[in-house]
Amino acid sequence: MVLEEEEAFWVFVLIMEKYLPIDYMLDGLTGAMTDQKVFQHITNYKYPWIIEKFDQLKMQEDSTITSNSIF
Repeated sequence: MVLEEEEAFWVFVLIMEKYLPIDYMLDGLTGAMTDQKVFQHITNYKYPWIIEKFDQLKMQEDSTITSNSIF
């Protein structure tokens, strides 16, 4: 099932409000930053070629997803 754009947005809002802690997006985005670090680690472990491609494209200047920024 593919949702329309507005429906997908409201499903996202529901997930954010129902399943994430109330302070997930507060206090310096600590929850979101933690999730990003976990995602970086898993990506680097399972799909290192993706990180290498980001490095080749100089994505590390615009994104924190790089092999150098893990931990």
